[in-house]
Amino acid sequence: MDVQEVASILKGARNGAVVGAAVRLPLSLMGAKAQNLHGQAMLQYVARQVFNGAKGVGLFVFVYKLTRYLLRVVRQGYYPKGRKADGLNAFLAGGAASLVTLQFDPSTTAEILLYLLKLIIEAGAKHAVEAKVVPASARLFALLNFLALGAFFLYYETHNQFIKASLAGATKRLLAD
Repeated sequence: MDVQEVASILKGARNGAVVGAAVRLPLSLMGAKAQNLHGQAMLQYVARQVFNGAKGVGLFVFVYKLTRYLLRVVRQGYYPKGRKADGLNAFLAGGAASLVTLQFDPSTTAEILLYLLKLIIEAGAKHAVEAKVVPASARLFALLNFLALGAFFLYYETHNQFIKASLAGATKRLLAD
């Protein structure tokens, strides 16, 4: 393993941690507000939630990049950076990363899966517009929002024990009469 590969894996983990913290911060603030936390209790709650988000996504990216590298070496022999790994390596690495993350932090895995579902829906719509299968319109983007939020609420209603208290608290408050 050369220095560039190690640096790439570590940078990926760092960037994952930054994204995890950035995503979790507003959710944890809403959760603290929903639980009527103030002062020191609120700061501790938010710090713990942000740290857990950073740890979960950072771990996911670290395991993903490391597994993808190892699969590339084992399955095809080492080849220089810049050549794309095949889809099976990415698929297996994503599965391994989600299994490892699921063991340590199930809610982070669920959040990552919901985010990926949103990206897949958006990519499918973008492809359909570019292929001129459907025209670009505000209705299409409204449909995307419907699908993404529908998937979230379906997940929330059926598996809410895996959603962090911040997200669950904010969602309960949002759905309250």
